[in-house]
Amino acid sequence: MTRRFQRSAPPWLIAATMLFAWTARTLAATGEVSFTKEVAPILAKKCVTCHGPEKAKGNYQLHNFETLMKSGASQAAAVTPGQPTKSELFRLLVTADADDRMPQKDDPLPKGQIALIEKWIQQGAKFDGPDAKAHLASLIPRVPHPQPPTRYAQAVPIAALAFSPDGKQLAASGYHEITLWEPATGKLVGRIQNLPQRIQGLVWHPSGQWLAVGGGSAG
Repeated sequence: MTRRFQRSAPPWLIAATMLFAWTARTLAATGEVSFTKEVAPILAKKCVTCHGPEKAKGNYQLHNFETLMKSGASQAAAVTPGQPTKSELFRLLVTADADDRMPQKDDPLPKGQIALIEKWIQQGAKFDGPDAKAHLASLIPRVPHPQPPTRYAQAVPIAALAFSPDGKQLAASGYHEITLWEPATGKLVGRIQNLPQRIQGLVWHPSGQWLAVGGGSAG
């Protein structure tokens, strides 16, 4: 995972953007199903590998909402808003024919996820994202990481260190955070939080305005 920060005023006041894999949510008992929050994560995790821009089995792609709604080689309607049983996407998820069932060569989707997709189609297969041509992975909401400890009871291993280009700041990996230090005095001047558990790479942009971060979680 890569994350970058831009410094505006103090070095620790930083705007962040990040991409990472997000776990699909389960079906809510009531309410409208969100494509970006609930359906897209399922499709991105289980379907895009075989039906994406680089590989499109059956000449069908669903790496974005626009292509998801188009027919594949069979010319059957991939998604018919309001009618799951007339939607090829849903039919292939529930068919008893092992040769046709999707995802192929993998376990069937859990019943809760299938019900979620069915409900989304029943409700009109609405798109609630900013851009129908955007890759599904970019639509998935970001999940906040756990907060780091207020203080460390004992020393933790430091896997990554990086001096800013002007040498006035030292970024160090922490637990779900990066700590920023003033090398001349050893003073802690900032903490960048909402990060993966383990930070394993830090690189400053030559301008000193950006800090690239690489990390992830154990397991």
